[in-house]
Amino acid sequence: MSSISLAPEVISSIKIEIGNLQVFIDTLKKEERALIEGEIDDLQTCATIKSKLINNFTTFNLMFREHMCDQGLEFDAINLDNSLPDQSESKVVWQEFIKFASIAREMNDSNRLIISALIHHNQCAFAALHCAAEKISIYDPKGQIYA
Repeated sequence: MSSISLAPEVISSIKIEIGNLQVFIDTLKKEERALIEGEIDDLQTCATIKSKLINNFTTFNLMFREHMCDQGLEFDAINLDNSLPDQSESKVVWQEFIKFASIAREMNDSNRLIISALIHHNQCAFAALHCAAEKISIYDPKGQIYA
């Protein structure tokens, strides 16, 4: 397989995205804590930060794919890793990027499962309250139940 190299500006962009991924991971940790502790206000803050970072990731993705296309290459993370020269700055930075992206994906999936469980719990509680509300008895002044 032939070796390719990433342009210095692309390596710099990947390093910036690694920093963004670290912020994203920290935000996911805060989100997990807020979900578990029921801190709704903290969830809104996390959602705002995550939204901004996702926009950055999308912009980076488009730039990176354009760079790969300019080199006549189709983007594939595994093939890119195999095509970068061993011990090169490109490979080290790329592997670090992939590592943080993988951690972020796993944490995001974990938070998704927590959110799904909380939604299910809330739906069950709502259904129980709804059923109980339909069975409310009204008492007359003598303590007798109105039918």
